[in-house]
Amino acid sequence: MSESDRRRSFWHWGFEEDFPDAAAREAIAAQASFLIPSLGALRADALPRFEDAKVRAPRIQSTSTNHERVMHAGGKGYRDVLRAFRGEFPFVPDVVLTPESDEEIAAAYELAKTHGAALVPFGGGTSVVSGVSYDGARPIVSVDLRKMRRVVDVDSKSRLVRIQGGATGPDLESQLAEHDASLTHVGVVRRL
Repeated sequence: MSESDRRRSFWHWGFEEDFPDAAAREAIAAQASFLIPSLGALRADALPRFEDAKVRAPRIQSTSTNHERVMHAGGKGYRDVLRAFRGEFPFVPDVVLTPESDEEIAAAYELAKTHGAALVPFGGGTSVVSGVSYDGARPIVSVDLRKMRRVVDVDSKSRLVRIQGGATGPDLESQLAEHDASLTHVGVVRRL
């Protein structure tokens, strides 16, 4: 099974089939109870499974599954992980779109406009700074950019690169290598 066919976990880094075994669940529950007293004493068998997640009904008709909606309800920051650990998703999007072109992004804008919805971009999904958090007052259209991951343009002279919003670090490295360049924390550099 390829990574793209595996279903990501909604409350921890990794995949659903990697759900911790009994000993690991005991350790996680003990550590979480100690580090986050507001959780109270947790039982290892209380760790959340997707089937137990509390998901409100969508306010916009779509083909988005509850799993897709939950996976776009937050990132991996402390508050998001704590809510997911409890199986609580107060800000779950109503629709999740995965555009592959500028035209499909324009269609997402139109859908949001038609329903008075908030349009929220979703890149790699880490969102440790609450970039995909919503207030929930309006319907929410999440635009997952994972299918838009190309390096569009490389200017070797200025060392500027234009990339699509869904590109990950490995995507960038492999595509920049074709231009004899690499990504660093200070920008794109030419390899010696």
